[in-house]
Amino acid sequence: MYSEAGFAVAGGYLNKYFPSDFDDPKDIVTRTELRKVENEFSEVVKQLSSKEKNKKNILKETTNLLETLRKEKYDLKRDVEILKELKDKSNIYYYQTKLKELHERLTGDKTFPETSGKNSWQRWIYDNNWIFGITFGPPIEKKRVGFSQIPDYLFRTLDGFIDILEIKLPTAGSAC
Repeated sequence: MYSEAGFAVAGGYLNKYFPSDFDDPKDIVTRTELRKVENEFSEVVKQLSSKEKNKKNILKETTNLLETLRKEKYDLKRDVEILKELKDKSNIYYYQTKLKELHERLTGDKTFPETSGKNSWQRWIYDNNWIFGITFGPPIEKKRVGFSQIPDYLFRTLDGFIDILEIKLPTAGSAC
C-alpha cells in the first residue's frame, strides 16, 4: 500500500513537470485492475458477442490491439538487439571476445583465407590491429601507398617510422 502511494505521488509529480515523458498515474492501469480484467474477460466477451454490432467492434478492437502488440514486440526485440550490441561493444567484453576469436583462429580446425573475403586474415587483422599494442597507429590504406607490390599492411610507429606486416599462411610456401 505504501509503495503504491509513493509511486502515485512520484508519478503525479513527474507527470506535472514532465508531461510528455511521464503518464498521469490516474491513466495507468493497476495490477489489481488488470487481474480483475483477466478474471472477467472471457465472460464479458461472451456477453458482448451475443449482438452482431458488438462482434464487429470486438473484432476491430482485437485486430488493433494485436497490431499494437506486434509493433511493441518488434520494438522490444529491436531494443534487446541494441542492448546486446552495446554489451558486445563494451571494452572488456569486446577485447576478451576478440582475443578468444584470435586463439580459435590460430588453434582451431577451421582455415581462413589469407587476403580475400570478409573472413580473411587480412580483414581480421585490419579490423583488430589494436592486437599489436600501442606502438602502432592505424594501418595506412593500400591505395595511398603507391608501390607496385603492395604489402598487406603498413603501420606508422610512434617514432615516425613505417613497419611492414606481410601475412602468410603456413600453407603458402616460400615466396622468395
